[in-house]
Amino acid sequence: MDILVSCITDLIEKRGKKQLEIWCVVCLIGMLLCNSLLADELFPIPPQIEKNVDFWTKIYSQYSSNHVVIHDRNDFGIIYKVVNLNSQAADSLDLRQKWQVVEDTKARYRQILRDLAQKKQPVNLDSLTVEERHVYILWSQHDDPQRFANAVFAVRAQSGLRDHFEESIKRAGYYKEYIESIFQSYDVPLPLTYLPHVESLFNDKAYSKVGAAGLWQFMRYTGRLFMTIDAAIDERLDPIIAARGAAQLLKRNYDELQSWPLAVTAYNHGLNGMQRAKELCGTDDFGVIYENYTSSMFSFASKNFYAEFLAAWHVAENYMTYFADVQPYPAIRFQSIELPNAAHLKNLAEIFKVPTDTLIAYNPAFQKSVIRNEMRVPQGYELRLPYREGFDPRTVIIPNPPPPRTPASSSVGISSIPPSAGHARHSDSLSVSNMKSDELEAYIMEKLKTEPTPTLLDIEMDDGSPVHSN
Repeated sequence: MDILVSCITDLIEKRGKKQLEIWCVVCLIGMLLCNSLLADELFPIPPQIEKNVDFWTKIYSQYSSNHVVIHDRNDFGIIYKVVNLNSQAADSLDLRQKWQVVEDTKARYRQILRDLAQKKQPVNLDSLTVEERHVYILWSQHDDPQRFANAVFAVRAQSGLRDHFEESIKRAGYYKEYIESIFQSYDVPLPLTYLPHVESLFNDKAYSKVGAAGLWQFMRYTGRLFMTIDAAIDERLDPIIAARGAAQLLKRNYDELQSWPLAVTAYNHGLNGMQRAKELCGTDDFGVIYENYTSSMFSFASKNFYAEFLAAWHVAENYMTYFADVQPYPAIRFQSIELPNAAHLKNLAEIFKVPTDTLIAYNPAFQKSVIRNEMRVPQGYELRLPYREGFDPRTVIIPNPPPPRTPASSSVGISSIPPSAGHARHSDSLSVSNMKSDELEAYIMEKLKTEPTPTLLDIEMDDGSPVHSN
């Protein structure tokens, strides 16, 4: 450090402040280019999935949820039609009727493919209808004589996600700092912090049809390897705690597979599945595995997970290009304390003088049994509280706490509850324990949205390390 300071001082004396500024800018550009090249090396785009990445980029940034893209599930460069569910022709239709339009469109293109498969090749274009000619030209780059017959059962519909991705960009602001810090601590590349855009669109209440939950979409079995999931607490629903689990899982995948594309795919497909794919294909080249590995479990979702990640990363990293006036929400700060004893939620609210709905909002891992005071918050749980400057939560729960400057279990971090676009009730007389799930969520989100967000203080331990809530 002394040598660096000496060099900078010498540079200022010999070259002047202006030259130093130019030198610093050049160094910064060089660092950014190096980081970009490193990221490209860690997460390459194999030629076999270039069309896939382009397709998912359009789904995230170009087509909204009112658009349904009718395409081939194997060749993503083949898009038959984009159905606009908000078109003038569809204005008088209800949702069920609109989706029937999508099914009818898929059926029409399947029939066109059947008809083309029966025609003698090469086909006279003048003998085809406009739609038949369109499909024929789309497939003209493929020389497989069975291409039309094989494509009949590969017609697929994909809804656009632009509007949802825009909201995902906003919600990510609540978690970005903390998630990046966690991933850095586990030596996991920062581009992987964009995975929730694929998994849940940064919705910490997301549940999949197969039971995956939370921002990081952990299944119950996998989640229990890294976090607590029981009748009182489900830490899959806590974006920050689950981020630690995601970082550990991704790191474990990489240590076993020695390839980040395979490690990312294993996040969806499973480590054993990707180890088997790597062994059978005799390579860790994801492009080769994508093209050649066949398994009933290596289906559409698993095959496309890496391409979706690459597309989401690109769009999120360049969100100002794709979404004109969108700004991520600012981080909401909190304090936390490890509970020395189990306690009911209503008692914790009294101890810390914080409304129960606020505690629920800051602690999304609480199960309904805790919210309804049927079960206690367990001993050792890291309880989050709204940040209050100068307040040490241990002073009200632990006798004779040490000086506030070195709180062992008090920390400042990022809240995991985003604001809601909807309207919530504001009556203080409401009993949150009797609310329905959607009412409760809207209420606590709106409450957090209207609370001020204090500035994060630079708190350090005696050894100079920053205070975290882990």
